[in-house]
Order: sequence, then structure tokens, then C-alpha cells
Amino acid sequence: MGLDHNLFRQYIRPTPTDKNEKILVELEEHPDEEMEEVFYWRKDYTLHEYFCEKFKVENCDHIPLTKEDLKDFLMWLEEMNGRKDIHWEGETHDYTKEISQLNDILEYDNFGEYKYFYWAWW
Repeated sequence: MGLDHNLFRQYIRPTPTDKNEKILVELEEHPDEEMEEVFYWRKDYTLHEYFCEKFKVENCDHIPLTKEDLKDFLMWLEEMNGRKDIHWEGETHDYTKEISQLNDILEYDNFGEYKYFYWAWW
């Protein structure tokens, strides 16, 4: 047992609209649209506590994240990068990869086409 957690993104098909933004066709919801793993962490309890403090995290629930949530998470990653882990004696956090990739996501992703989720299993 342990803690496995991820950040996922899911492509959301756009709803067809006319030039006045009137919906032309109601599309069926596709909740099982494929999710793409953005990050995977194993037993990063400090990171998991961050999400638990901000959201009601239940085992195996997908927690939806807004663009603002991702910006807050990026600031937290930058603050924690290089700090000693409070759970694993002597180890330091290295979130360099996550910081770089999250900066790209925030700059280039179309948040009208993608939804982001935090997911944890313990």
C-alpha cells in the first residue's frame, strides 16, 4: 500500500455554436473521454497534503482543477522546490520538471478544450 497520485487532463469536445454563441446541437456528455496523465507521484505526502488542505480529497475521486487552481499549485511547487520533505528524512523536493511543464500548460493550453483533475489512491 501507499499513496499514488496524479494530475490528469481530459479533452472536452467543443459544443457547436453559431456566430451568436447559440448552441446548435446538444452533444451527449462523454464522461469516459480519455484522460491523459500529466504528472505521476508516488508517496509524495507533502504534495498530497497541499491538495487535501485546498479541496475535499476522497480516495480515488477526480478533483477538478481550474486554471486558477493550477496557478496556485505552480506557486506552491516553486515555493517547495528544493525544500526538505517533512515525511522522508533527508530527502529534498525536486519539482523542476513539474514547474517547467506546468508553466507551459498555463501559457499554451486552451482551457476551453481541456479539464484538469487531481486524483489520489491510498
